[in-house]
Amino acid sequence: MRLLVLALASLSIPGQAPPKPRIPVLVLTGENGTDWRWSSTWMRAFLEDSGRFDVEIATYPDATMSDRYNAARFDVFVLDYEGLRWSELAETNFLELVAGGKGVVAVGGSARAFPEWEEYRAVLGCRWDAAGGADPFGPVKLRGRAQHA
Repeated sequence: MRLLVLALASLSIPGQAPPKPRIPVLVLTGENGTDWRWSSTWMRAFLEDSGRFDVEIATYPDATMSDRYNAARFDVFVLDYEGLRWSELAETNFLELVAGGKGVVAVGGSARAFPEWEEYRAVLGCRWDAAGGADPFGPVKLRGRAQHA
C-alpha cells in the first residue's frame, strides 16, 4: 500500500509543470525612522500573496545574522532597518552570504544605514550623501538564478 501511495505521489499531471519552489526571504527590521512594524508586515503580505515567496521577519538583525546557519536558509535579505550597527560577526556573515549569491533589497532608510560601513555601501551600490540623497547610483548589476526566473 505504501508503495502505491508513493508511486501515485510521484506522478505528474500531463501538461502541468510542477509548482516552482517558493523563494525564502528574510526581512531584517526592528529599528527605522519609519513605522517598521507596518512596513515589514506589509512587505511580508505582499511577497507571500504573490505565491513566489516564503517570508520571515527578524526584528533583531544582529542576532539573526550572527547565526550564520540560520541566516543561510534564506535566498534574499530585505533590509528595512536603520538602527544600531551590527556586531562584527553579523556583518561578516552578511557579507559572506551576499558574496556567496544571496540577494539584497534595501528599502527606504536602510539605504542610509551604517554610513561608516564601506562594505555595506558596496553591497547596496550607492552612498547616501550629506544632502539626503543616494548619489551616485552608478551601474546596477542584477544577478539571479535560472530557477528564480
